[in-house]
Amino acid sequence: MKNGLLLFLSIFCWSNVAISQLANGSILQENLIGTDLVSGENIDVFDILDNNQSVVLHFFTSWSSSAWSFHQSNILQNLETEYGLNGSDQLRIIAVEIDDSTSADDISNGNGAMNTKGDWTSNNDFIFIDDANWASIFNEFSVPALYVVRPNRAILNMTSQDISNRLYDEDFWPRAIGLAGLSDDVFMIGKLQTSSHCENSAYQTVCRFLNLGTTNITSASFELLLNNENIDNFDYTGQLAVFKSATVETNTISIDETSHFTARPISANGTSLPEAFSNFINGTAYYDVIEPSSFIVRVNTDYYPAETSGTLTTDTGLELLSFGPFETGDEDQWGGGGPDANTSHDFVVDLPWPQSDISCLTITVNDEAGDGFQYWDGETPPGIQILTLGGDVIKDQYEDRNFGTTFQTQLGVDVFSSIQPTTLANPISIFPNPADTQTSISWKSEDQADAIYELYNEMGDLVLSSSIKNSQQNLTTEHYPNGIYTLCIKHKEGKIFRRLVICH
Repeated sequence: MKNGLLLFLSIFCWSNVAISQLANGSILQENLIGTDLVSGENIDVFDILDNNQSVVLHFFTSWSSSAWSFHQSNILQNLETEYGLNGSDQLRIIAVEIDDSTSADDISNGNGAMNTKGDWTSNNDFIFIDDANWASIFNEFSVPALYVVRPNRAILNMTSQDISNRLYDEDFWPRAIGLAGLSDDVFMIGKLQTSSHCENSAYQTVCRFLNLGTTNITSASFELLLNNENIDNFDYTGQLAVFKSATVETNTISIDETSHFTARPISANGTSLPEAFSNFINGTAYYDVIEPSSFIVRVNTDYYPAETSGTLTTDTGLELLSFGPFETGDEDQWGGGGPDANTSHDFVVDLPWPQSDISCLTITVNDEAGDGFQYWDGETPPGIQILTLGGDVIKDQYEDRNFGTTFQTQLGVDVFSSIQPTTLANPISIFPNPADTQTSISWKSEDQADAIYELYNEMGDLVLSSSIKNSQQNLTTEHYPNGIYTLCIKHKEGKIFRRLVICH
């Protein structure tokens, strides 16, 4: 964990003990008993639950910056105000200090405080317990850790994977606690598949959802939207217990362009979900195409540039580019900072000739530390971009920066990959080539029909389009800059591509 750079809630592990936490949906088997440091009252969690009140447990240490940050967000304070003792009286929030080496003074920032971030007990009506054994029952050794325990003693770990991103979502908390008034409630978690494609492809994704109701979910219906339009409905059947998650697979969708997908629940156990409770998860199928024969690969690094490396390869097995790792910084023990951190590194790539052999480019990015591009403090988010030599974006950065060790994204080579083998009887000839001020195009077809010829520069821009008769066509080249051009002859029999070099 790289402290100080987290853009989301960090969980700071203060113990090296690695024991599996209680799974979501588990039933609390062992009672939690203690004394409230503020009121001196004896606290019995089973008594609270038997009184039809839910419990939120906040495991913290008085010295933890991340736990203090969450405490200061007022998420729990707002829940206490609405649902606690002085609100609807449906909830008790219990803050549990789990470091045996700290004291009650550290919790209240009293005169004997030695290691604290402040007075944890001020401006709230929480119950405060100083007992590491409470966390041991949950096999919990990280802070902050947040657990919901419902009256039926079912447990939800609010800092577990796919749920922790809802920690600051004040609309999610009442549903998790069971105070939203829905007996049949499903909530989408995680995200849809994000993928990239070089050609028309089939897209299918798996949706994960969580039972936040009060009964088993035996059936649920969902819809999949493509660019905000409904394209698919799909269903779940099974026996999903409260706080358990399940997956359901969409049908296969054909994509031929970059497409944004959204999945949302429609109903649970035959009961329609109110629109306000129909949350979304998203994914993207990228379908990016490059036309220029020369382009820029821009690598935007994060705070740890020495971890980043990658390659650009063709589907013919040719490596066009290898980049990184970049220079190590010395601002922390992990090589953070330095001149290569949070900066853009541009690499010019020239596709080899003939490009017609290439239909797909694959960009592979590696992160040696296995934490992706999570850590950055610059203006430009880290990632990979493809641009024209003029700076126009062809492929923008991949959305998922928390990719772990490796991710790949693909890019189609459209102008050249779309060429099919021609059946033209008499191929084109160009002379002279290279050309100075003029060249001659000779071409003839069997049916004596006219054709269209197009001239593209190295950027893939069309610079000339004209017709060519069934004979010889002169092309004036003196006004075009030096460079490598592509000449395309279009005819009903097919297409022919030729390279034209202009050199004055």
